[in-house]
Amino acid sequence: MRVCKYLKLSSLAVALVAAVSAAPAHADFAFSGSGATGFLNGASETWTFSADGGSDWGSPGVGLGVTPYSRGVAAFGFDINFKDGGRILPGSVALGNASACAGSSGGGTTFCTVGPLDIWDAFQIDDHTIDFRAQNPTFFISPGQSYFVNVFFEGALPTAFSGRWVTDFSPKVPEPSVLALFGIAALALGLSRRKSA
Repeated sequence: MRVCKYLKLSSLAVALVAAVSAAPAHADFAFSGSGATGFLNGASETWTFSADGGSDWGSPGVGLGVTPYSRGVAAFGFDINFKDGGRILPGSVALGNASACAGSSGGGTTFCTVGPLDIWDAFQIDDHTIDFRAQNPTFFISPGQSYFVNVFFEGALPTAFSGRWVTDFSPKVPEPSVLALFGIAALALGLSRRKSA
């Protein structure tokens, strides 16, 4: 009877933690575009596809350089989804997370602010979606600050994109299934200690 009660309470706690972790960030700014070029947030913040040495890759927002962030508030994340085209290369994401923010094939799929130079971790959601997140609250991008973002594709480049700037500090957290395992482990530990007491 007691075990059943503890299991119910732990299930509720895990569900609440999972719900909080899955809650979307607030005050986000959406963007979209199509074709080889488009606009993210204004004429000064454009999207450009580029090819580097024959390897297919996209360089959104930068045109092989940097571009200023045009929103009026700081941002801590950049999420983007691509339509059509090849898939995002998983290996380029791993490389980008360890990169020195090089705007080339050596830099991988990465997002970096400029002045100061901060790398936002990349999280591949599926073949066409990637989220970039500041994992440190001091790694925000402020209005007018420059940034660049590289996304590498396998095969054809996408025909369209959509996404959002994330304007509150919301680093990626473990998946709900991982949180559930932590909750069960904590419950088991608590029950074992109660029995031995």
